[in-house]
Amino acid sequence: MWYALFDEEELKEELLRDPKHFKIGLKNLNFGKYRFWRWIFYGTCQTLALQIIAFSSMEGPHPIYDHVGQPSSLWITGTHIYGMVVIMANIKVWSATNNHTIYSNLVIFGSISSFYVVVYIMGQIKIFHFLFGLFSHAMAMP
Repeated sequence: MWYALFDEEELKEELLRDPKHFKIGLKNLNFGKYRFWRWIFYGTCQTLALQIIAFSSMEGPHPIYDHVGQPSSLWITGTHIYGMVVIMANIKVWSATNNHTIYSNLVIFGSISSFYVVVYIMGQIKIFHFLFGLFSHAMAMP
């Protein structure tokens, strides 16, 4: 939400003074079939890269075994992938931001950090039996 509310490409005075900036949206000059399929291609490549990284690092040649001798569970691999998605999405927002302030950087860092804090807290609560010990198991080094 920080990005949507506070990022400005142009000064407000410039936008009010010169309406040419609104022509892009009215004529739909900024979006087309090429841009649509390019974003679909980018998303597919990023998805494949994330899955290959996650599965090869968590269940590859040196998998992390749990207490019953099984390689990394689906919860650990899924949490690992979701963590990478959180990081990549925030990096994309950071790179697309026009105005960087200490607050915008703190919001992005806090967004990434909060994911790991929540995973850690839920991994400490035995009620969530499927997540219990997940953080320490996922962060274990082989």
